Amino acid sequence: MVGQSQTFFSKKMTLPDLENRIKELSALHQKLGEALTSLSQDYQALLADRDKPAVSAPSMEISSINQTTSPAAVIGRCELVSADSWFSALQELRRQGSGKATVINGQTYVRPFTLKENLQARIEDYNTLINQNGTQRTEEERERFFDTWLDSCSCIHHIARTTRFKIIPCSNELIALAQAPVNDYLSVPYTQTSGTELDSARGKYNQDLSRAEVLEQPAWLAAVEEDRALLGEAFDVMRTVKNVPAGWKGMGFYIWPNQAQDELRPLVVNLRGRVGDAHDWGVLDVGGRLLRR
Repeated sequence: MVGQSQTFFSKKMTLPDLENRIKELSALHQKLGEALTSLSQDYQALLADRDKPAVSAPSMEISSINQTTSPAAVIGRCELVSADSWFSALQELRRQGSGKATVINGQTYVRPFTLKENLQARIEDYNTLINQNGTQRTEEERERFFDTWLDSCSCIHHIARTTRFKIIPCSNELIALAQAPVNDYLSVPYTQTSGTELDSARGKYNQDLSRAEVLEQPAWLAAVEEDRALLGEAFDVMRTVKNVPAGWKGMGFYIWPNQAQDELRPLVVNLRGRVGDAHDWGVLDVGGRLLRR
């Protein structure tokens, strides 16, 4: 190796020569990484195809949990931005960039993931089996996004002194927030926003739910934009991560009704220790946890 290094980096080379060689090596390293990524993905896809049973429709339905998930890919797509408040996390997200953006009143804003995108990211990351360097990911690595709550730009908007509220999958008020709020919620008039209107007095709220109940829970459905397949897969993966029986209940939808005034709060998907529920207890002045790509 010493001889090779002396051959590649000659003592007679000038500083510009060395810089050019370093650039060449960096480019080669990047190409090798891309090739490894492609090979790993192809390999996992071939394994998945090989293991698929060529059977009738009923068997396909039984194995649908595994068949609908993404094939194993290379990790490195999402990371967590943490801060001491939701707004501080939003500021850091804006600084780093997130791969997500939206235009509000002619201005482009970096935005946090929606609640739906948080669920997708958890599932995708859990199903990723191979690291960038080609090594197998550990269970701890695959479950990293299940050991923290995940804040979002989705919100719940309460109307004062009632059990009525709206679910808004992507809140302009949260995304365009310009300064740290005085309270742990935004004082936004209920009539100012639009979303799916619901009533917590009608439906199963503030309780753990079975898989079938989650798939019919109206606030969950509104938050994931009616994507029942994703919601079912999120429940199945949470159940697998928690290693609980098939009849397990969790992933409830928890809210605070009858507030003294109209309140807009970010929606949170909780960690596995809290059975992965969704709730509006996300407060804007304490502990922000946002994902970015």
